[in-house]
Amino acid sequence: AFEIKDEEVKETIEKIRETFASFVPVAREAKMNDYLIADYEVEFQGKPKEEHKDEWIFLHEHTTLGDFSQKLVGAKSGEEKSFAVTLGTDHPNQDLRGKQAQFSVKVKDVLDLLAAGVSSPEILADYPYLEAGDIVAALEYASHQSDHIVLKAA
Repeated sequence: AFEIKDEEVKETIEKIRETFASFVPVAREAKMNDYLIADYEVEFQGKPKEEHKDEWIFLHEHTTLGDFSQKLVGAKSGEEKSFAVTLGTDHPNQDLRGKQAQFSVKVKDVLDLLAAGVSSPEILADYPYLEAGDIVAALEYASHQSDHIVLKAA
C-alpha cells in the first residue's frame, strides 16, 4: 500500500492552489513566497550593467543569487532598493559563482495568490459538482505525479 504523509498532502494542496490561483496586487510589505513585479539593474564585477523591465521576481530561500530574496523582503510597491549580494556557488554561470553583484530594484507591485489559503470546504462550495472524495483522489494522483525531483529555475 502506498502511504501519503500529511506534509505531502499539504504540499500538494498548495501546488494545486498555486496552479489555479490568480495573482493580485497587495498593499503590504513583501514577504517570502510573494511575487514582485519590478524594474531592476544589475552590475556584475567586470561586466556591463544589465537593465530589466517589468520582471516577475519570486521571493524564495533557494536561489543562486545569494541573499537576493531576503534583501527584498519588506519592500513595498513604489519603493527602490539598492544592495549587493554574493552570488551562490551553484549559480548557473560558472564565471559568476561567488562574485559580487550590485542590484538596484524598483518594486512596481507586490503580488499574492488570490486562492492561497483556500480550504477543502471552500473548494467544495465553489465547485458543487465535486465531492470530498474527488479532492482526495486528486491529491493522491498529484502525490504520485510529484514523486520525482522537480527543478526550479533560478
